[in-house]
Amino acid sequence: MYKVNLLPPELMGWQKKVDKRQLVMGALCSLLVSILLLGYGRFLYNTNNLRQQLQDVEAELTQYQVEAAKVQKLTAKQEQNEKIVAALQRIIEMRRVWGSTLEDISLTMPVDLWLTGLQIVDDQTKLPQKSVTPAQPGNAAKQTTQAVTGNSLEQTIIPNPPSVMIIEGKSGTTPSIGVFQKHLTNLCYFSSVQLANMEVNDEDGTFTFTINAVLKESDRNAADAQ
Repeated sequence: MYKVNLLPPELMGWQKKVDKRQLVMGALCSLLVSILLLGYGRFLYNTNNLRQQLQDVEAELTQYQVEAAKVQKLTAKQEQNEKIVAALQRIIEMRRVWGSTLEDISLTMPVDLWLTGLQIVDDQTKLPQKSVTPAQPGNAAKQTTQAVTGNSLEQTIIPNPPSVMIIEGKSGTTPSIGVFQKHLTNLCYFSSVQLANMEVNDEDGTFTFTINAVLKESDRNAADAQ
């Protein structure tokens, strides 16, 4: 059976020739678009991956900063503890037991003389003028170390070595005071002994006196530990 196509020639698709050049261009465009889409997708994937890595690095950096702050606090605390230990060691080295000195002083006391007070201090004003040395700026202030106690800071003061023994007492006669002063001068612990004050008590007729005995600079360990 025969079929008859009544369409005009320009509408007969089966007679239309295929343009190979146009077909190749279309294929190339499709390939290029596919490559661009794949590249863009890869770019988005790498960007998200890099953003996630950056967030992880920032989190690790924050953790390291916290740990570093803890280490710095521990280091500072350790340094303060070392300073405290050094200060305590210095105080222990400067420690003296005055038992033998006080015993020798008691042996020099006349029978009618007794002591009412005794102080061992660092008082440069009571030193003889020839023994006073100009104060240096570095020695003007007491050496201090800061000790960490909980959340507060406390100052641990290292006192200066004592330089003067202030002896206060009473006597029934003034010659006994002079004898006591002379005996103190003969002791090896003092470089000079001065009678700072003497007053008579009108009620009982006793004499109140104060003696400043300067410790020898070369005899800082005169009071040996017992």
